[in-house]
Amino acid sequence: AWVLALTLLGSPRLAASFIEEIFQQFGGGGGQQFHFQMGGDGVFEQGRREKPIKWPKGTSDKISKKFAWLKGTEWNWNSWRNVKFEKDGNFDAPTTDCQRGQCKWSASRGKVFVLWGQAGLHELEIVGEMPTEQNPQKMKGLIMRGIRASDGDKCSASFQRVFDHEAAELDKDLYEILGLQDDAEEGEIKKVYRKLSIKYHPDKNPDEESKRKFAEVRDAYEILNDPEKKILYDTGGMEAVKKADKGEIEKGEDARANLAVSLESGGLSRLPGEAGLTKVSGMRAVSQRSEDGEPPVGPGMFMQQQEEVPSKEKCKQEKAVIDAQIE
Repeated sequence: AWVLALTLLGSPRLAASFIEEIFQQFGGGGGQQFHFQMGGDGVFEQGRREKPIKWPKGTSDKISKKFAWLKGTEWNWNSWRNVKFEKDGNFDAPTTDCQRGQCKWSASRGKVFVLWGQAGLHELEIVGEMPTEQNPQKMKGLIMRGIRASDGDKCSASFQRVFDHEAAELDKDLYEILGLQDDAEEGEIKKVYRKLSIKYHPDKNPDEESKRKFAEVRDAYEILNDPEKKILYDTGGMEAVKKADKGEIEKGEDARANLAVSLESGGLSRLPGEAGLTKVSGMRAVSQRSEDGEPPVGPGMFMQQQEEVPSKEKCKQEKAVIDAQIE
């Protein structure tokens, strides 16, 4: 026991961690958690854990699309230790407050904001040209510089590596890449793709930027031109497409039902001697477990399908659309 006591007194950090662990195991729950640290004279100081941090008023907690390339990257902070900018806005650093989830990051208005626990807000800017894509080769040597808002202390970070290569991909706006609205029709998508593919084709433009743009346009079109992938992208973004490519989204069986529809309910009147077609518009529900190759749709979502069926009734040459939702 004396050896343990001397060891703890000789190492303030070890002592603080040891005592804190004891309190965590005995009555540390229910919000009454404690944090111990060694004071200047080697005396234990007791205090409550830090409260959840909040972004200062006027500072957005959102990550602008222009900074999507920063997601999933690792940087060296102040020539000290490496830190990580996670894709979900968490900021990972080897400090106690960050390990407790007290560190976040955001980016907007040309600046990167790091809310570092009790140390508070740090504001940084990219030195030189802002990257437009997550390219490790082009980002080599990239530096951010700024200050800690509370006292003006200078801080800096230098790019080290990309540790999550899919993080930036998940923020891609495929319609924006093609210069389209997100409700663009199939024909419009094809038309714009042909135009852009000719404009940026490597045979016509051998420069690296045109090659990059051509590949970006091609990849966007490959998804939006595929009915199944387009539905996934429209409902769940690139994350849903990536999961489907990995086989993490299972397709389900279609739910179908036959409706008995009279001409009167469709707003049609009978005329003897004239046969016609009744167009029925149904809502086809699709689950996430399909095996027949039909386009998957998320839970609780419906895909509209129209089908012309022969009518046994005699009617005018008029058409009516009947909306029916099958649950």
